[in-house]
Amino acid sequence: IALCAGLTLAATTGFAGILPQALELDRGLNTLAAGQMASLLTLASMAGCIVTPFLCSRFPSTRGYLVCMGVVGTLVMLATWMMPGNGVSLLAVLLLNGFTTSLLGPVIQALPVVLPEIGPRYAGSAGGIIAEVSLLLSFCLPIVVSAIAGADYGLNFAIFSCVYALALAPVVLLPKLPNKSG
Repeated sequence: IALCAGLTLAATTGFAGILPQALELDRGLNTLAAGQMASLLTLASMAGCIVTPFLCSRFPSTRGYLVCMGVVGTLVMLATWMMPGNGVSLLAVLLLNGFTTSLLGPVIQALPVVLPEIGPRYAGSAGGIIAEVSLLLSFCLPIVVSAIAGADYGLNFAIFSCVYALALAPVVLLPKLPNKSG
């Protein structure tokens, strides 16, 4: 759970962190417009976090939801920088990116309480471990990606998309989840 949370947070944090600079230097937006466009990721992710429980409840299994939304988030994240132009199409894909890449976080963070081995009794400790791993990865991985990709924004965004996709590996290792088919 901690690895999944950490990889998704590292990918989305790194992506959002370099997006204003990339929009300004590579796409030619002025500083104000680049910052405003990049802030759309955060705005849309707030909406995504709010609707996540509703969306997850519509899936027959929590694991299925996580895999499906993880794939969708990865594809949208990857497509974001490939979208040509600076206008409405980029605006739409940035909103979609923020929304889709936020659909894992609330479910992942709530998982410890539903696992019989952890439950409400140890959920606080598990949450602390998840938070620690998440923060560590969200600090370290963007530095590693930056060292690999340098100023190549397309490569940076592609690697962050791959990091987000890697979060699906720990999902398949989760035990069967109660109250759903896993």
